[in-house]
Amino acid sequence: MKYIFQLVILSFLVACGTVDSQFGEASILVDKMFDVNTNALAADKTFISSDDLLEVPLLYSESQLTSIDEIIKSIDKVKEIKDGVFQGVLVEFLPHSLEPSIEFYTWLRNDKIELIDINKFNDEVTTYGFEMGRFYLDLWDRVDDFYVSYHDLELTEEFLVAGKLGKMYTSPITIGTSKDQVIALKGEPIVSDWYNGGILYSYNDIVYIFDENEVVKAVNMPGNRIKSILQEVPTMLGQPSSIHYSELDSILTYSYQLGNYALSFEADQETSSVTTIWLHKK
Repeated sequence: MKYIFQLVILSFLVACGTVDSQFGEASILVDKMFDVNTNALAADKTFISSDDLLEVPLLYSESQLTSIDEIIKSIDKVKEIKDGVFQGVLVEFLPHSLEPSIEFYTWLRNDKIELIDINKFNDEVTTYGFEMGRFYLDLWDRVDDFYVSYHDLELTEEFLVAGKLGKMYTSPITIGTSKDQVIALKGEPIVSDWYNGGILYSYNDIVYIFDENEVVKAVNMPGNRIKSILQEVPTMLGQPSSIHYSELDSILTYSYQLGNYALSFEADQETSSVTTIWLHKK
């Protein structure tokens, strides 16, 4: 699954496009702009218009703003996404593109501003990047608790250790957990939707996919949480059990077989950033 949101997503996820995979066909962002259900978002969701985009601070060139401090201080749209962690959005016009770049800055603010991450969505970075950025910006603007995931993890062998137990690293949820148990542990989802005959629950940094019996069958993490190039993954985790390239979806997947489970890392190509991480039962 190239992008289920890495929402990204959905991976939130950290992720979009019409793709065929072991989890079925998912029209997430490009061919089908699906309705999402949240406590703060109506079912009939529309994109922000071009006029709405103009309300976002425009950054014509980073050279015009000489420091990250100045860039961040120029942002009008800001929300505190975690205690002491802030996120804001800018739109930058690119010199060789008809579409702008939608950019999410994430930073700590204590005695000074400490930049954590910048996530840029434009067609120069990835296919349908600008469409993804508009989708995220629409959710970010409408849903108070929604934010774009950012680099907060390092790629370590703990991903393999957790995967062998049926868990995505940092997540308390085991594959096979019921929907009610997920809600008891994580609370109500930020975003939910029907997905491939089941239900999808997104919690910004992690997404749970439920089957028709309402138990977790797969877990998705947006790749921008680890900020790694796909070819760097074997350096940290060892050689993958299998490597698969889908010409239909232009997705390269490194998979690790972990007993009853499989952990997969996806990217456009081996020199591209990991877009999404999957854990599922074999």
